[in-house]
Amino acid sequence: MKFLNVLLVVTASILLSGCYGGIQISSDIGWGANYNADSSQVVFYKFHHIFRHPKGLLRFPDGGISKSLYRNISLFTYSFEDSSLNRIYDFGSFYGNRSRWETTAFFINNDVIFNLAPLHALPKEENDSSMTPTPMAENSLNRWFLYKHAQDVIVEIEPMTIDSSAIRKVSLSLIGRETEHISLLEWGLNFDEIYPQTKRERLAEIESFENCRAYTLAIIELMANDLTAKDIDRLIRRINRYVDSKEGHERSRLLHTRDVVVGKLEGLPQYK
Repeated sequence: MKFLNVLLVVTASILLSGCYGGIQISSDIGWGANYNADSSQVVFYKFHHIFRHPKGLLRFPDGGISKSLYRNISLFTYSFEDSSLNRIYDFGSFYGNRSRWETTAFFINNDVIFNLAPLHALPKEENDSSMTPTPMAENSLNRWFLYKHAQDVIVEIEPMTIDSSAIRKVSLSLIGRETEHISLLEWGLNFDEIYPQTKRERLAEIESFENCRAYTLAIIELMANDLTAKDIDRLIRRINRYVDSKEGHERSRLLHTRDVVVGKLEGLPQYK
């Protein structure tokens, strides 16, 4: 009986191994983004969720549950004049997407007043049990803060009533276009902590095209100093070989991603 139990555990482990797909990233801007007085800056919340879709047996019976690796809500300002990004506050890991949150942030002269509050009770997803928010992050909810730009400090303030006529809202699509050049690393995502891998594992994932493009580009950026010209040349050849092995719609779908990824590799200083 003991041998049978061990055999069942080993069999289940084999069947379930590899049952999650490549890295996917959801990146959203919170509702209620606003300009400063002269429209040279905007303040907004950014939601990041890194996860892997289930595949194989884990997709049954109803599509399965994705495996979350990282969630984060942070408050940023962005300057149109010099394309600079500044993270004002890191709220840490929380459940739910932007539709579950009331995201308040607006300028008072050069300073920023902000408040983050859940609209409903936040469900604790079973697969997120390892990402329990830190006490500091949880204690930030429903509290009002003032970011003093000149001193680069944050102080807590009393709750306030907002005069909506004094707030100058900005289109989320505009922020998306203006910040699309910013890499995941610049947004503060640390993949050495989120999804640690060896150099060999990361090279294999880059050439497999299993992960989303944004993650692949971020990993190339993260590994830039560790890649030799020989590494890059070998990786490009393997990528081309992989894409050329596909046919029809699948190959057409991969071509643009191939061009972007190869362009990123060829742009590294040691390859020029």
